[in-house]
Amino acid sequence: MKDELNKDGFDLTHPVQRGVIIDMDKTQDILHYIFEKQMNLDTKCINVLMTDSPFNTKKNKMEIADRMFDFFKVKSFALMNTAVLSLFSTGKTCGLVAECGEGISYTVPVFEGYALPHAMHFIPVAGKDVTDKLQKELGLKPRHSQYVRDMKEQMCHVALDFDDEYRNNDDPLSYEQRQYELPD
Repeated sequence: MKDELNKDGFDLTHPVQRGVIIDMDKTQDILHYIFEKQMNLDTKCINVLMTDSPFNTKKNKMEIADRMFDFFKVKSFALMNTAVLSLFSTGKTCGLVAECGEGISYTVPVFEGYALPHAMHFIPVAGKDVTDKLQKELGLKPRHSQYVRDMKEQMCHVALDFDDEYRNNDDPLSYEQRQYELPD
């Protein structure tokens, strides 16, 4: 797949895996591109709020902060837990947040605006795993992953009560809506 991408002059990398930055240099390059090329910002004049996975390491958090201040020279920087911000968006400061993303699924209890790290749980199964499994089952090549992701998002759903839906054969999509044609 890498050769396929390189022939067009692109190199696809994934500096974040399972909600944790694994390649800080690539992440810095992406942020530099966003700040300076896409948004045309002078980073010395901005305040930055960045979201962070509840399972990111303290070392990673410190390195992100160091790069924000030392490389980008931002005026101020805040790194906030995504689960806490999700709960804040509902107007609440206490609750249980369940999130399922591209790389990780987790639950985080929040009390008075603070995540309770001793009670957080995760499973390393998420959207990318479902996409990869579908792709494998359909016998498609990695270059088709975007089509499989689109198919998954349009055609799949999570049953609130699997046994009940299975027994009653409740299908929210009609036969016509179930049709999906892959490109050649």
